Amino acid sequence: MSLQNLVQVATIFLALAAIFGAFTAYRQWKAMGVHQRRDTFLKLLDEITSKSARSSRAILHLDIEDDAPSETIKAYIDKGRQKQAPDEEKNLKDAIEETIVSFDKVGYFLQKDPGLKDEAPQWIWTITYGMWRKLGRYVIYRQEDENSPAWGKYFRDLAEEAAKRQKQ
Repeated sequence: MSLQNLVQVATIFLALAAIFGAFTAYRQWKAMGVHQRRDTFLKLLDEITSKSARSSRAILHLDIEDDAPSETIKAYIDKGRQKQAPDEEKNLKDAIEETIVSFDKVGYFLQKDPGLKDEAPQWIWTITYGMWRKLGRYVIYRQEDENSPAWGKYFRDLAEEAAKRQKQ
């Protein structure tokens, strides 16, 4: 084998090694992205199950009936009425807004990565459905009557998905 043939074979091997290395790096990068998205989703689920979030939902369950008119919730927010939670004092207005924002974040994330919807635990759909029954009319009021279509949009989308899953 001549030196020129040996150089050609070595060049081919180096090119194949570079392609294999690039492919391996791409697969690792893609897998890392999946793990990061799952970690982010788990952090959002932790946020929804935090002590503060549970306290907010407890207040909402006590003070707001299902399918409450938007005017009722708007009045709570306007007044900033105080309500004692089991372990801390929390404003009902804050409980409403914290809950909507939390579910809006989960809805946003699941819309951006719909593959995780099937991995989401069943309880997320149950809680979302229940909270939408409490706050849905207010979200729609804010979107339509106050001309804020983006406000709570992902919570609304998440609630629609939750309603479908509740019927299954």
